[in-house]
Amino acid sequence: MAKLTSFDDLGALLPHDGDSPEGGAEERTPRTGYDGRAQKLEVMLDSRRRGRVVTLVKGFQARPGELESIVAELKRLCGAGGRALDNAIELQGDHRERVVEKLRGMGYIVRTR
Repeated sequence: MAKLTSFDDLGALLPHDGDSPEGGAEERTPRTGYDGRAQKLEVMLDSRRRGRVVTLVKGFQARPGELESIVAELKRLCGAGGRALDNAIELQGDHRERVVEKLRGMGYIVRTR
C-alpha cells in the first residue's frame, strides 16, 4: 500500500456520499456545520502591523483538531506561516486564490471579499 501523505490521499480511498459507482464527475455535497447547514467561508485580506498582509478565512464550524489539520494543509500548500484562531484561519501573505481553490475542493462554500 502506498504511503498516505495528505488528506486528499486518504479521501481518495474512502467512498463519499452521493458518488456514483461509475466514477462520474458529480458535484460534492457541501460540508455541513454544527447547525446542519452548509458551511459558508469568507476569505479576505487583512493588514497587520508595519503593513504586513495576511489571508484570513472566517466562518469555520469545526472541532479544534480538525481546524488544526486544515491549517497545516493550507500552510504546506502556500508555503507560508499561519495559525488557527477561534473558528478562523490566518495565513501570512496574500494567498487568496490558492486557499479558495483548495477549500472549494474540500467541499466548502467560499466567497472572497
